[in-house]
Amino acid sequence: MQNKHECRLFLSVQFFFQFFLKEDIGYAENQT
Repeated sequence: MQNKHECRLFLSVQFFFQFFLKEDIGYAENQT
């Protein structure tokens, strides 16, 4: 990572995807 802003952006995206995948998995389990 070149700078802190880029690093923070990457972490934010990573956190968002983790949250989204958890929600998606929970929804799939409820649909079963």
